[in-house]
Amino acid sequence: VEEASEKGLVVELNAIDLEHLVLPSEVAPAVLGAVREGLSNVRKHAGVSRAVVLARTTPDSLVVTIRDHGCGFDMAYTPVGFGLRGSIIERMAEIGGSVEVESTPGTGTRVRLTVPTQPVNHRSPKTLLEVR
Repeated sequence: VEEASEKGLVVELNAIDLEHLVLPSEVAPAVLGAVREGLSNVRKHAGVSRAVVLARTTPDSLVVTIRDHGCGFDMAYTPVGFGLRGSIIERMAEIGGSVEVESTPGTGTRVRLTVPTQPVNHRSPKTLLEVR
């Protein structure tokens, strides 16, 4: 969030029920990197100078939502770019998380990152290397 602010994007950060959240060492950097890329996408593509990041917990996950009210895009006709695929989707998959993207032309984009906070069956190291 600080990096995006330094580059001219005003970011409203709302963190709910995170005070007791402890994440495995490989999870926090992946989530932070995905948020950084999401905010970079807002700055580069949305045509707005403001974004909202909401981080909250559920009983079994951390959910981080990045929202803008920018130009949006038609998901049926816009291919998933490298930033979204490589820096967000693959990063979340490596830690057992998921990504949901919603966008409509003229109304903006919402990217929701969901990461389990309970142990998950991790893929073998070979599979992780194949994803990269």
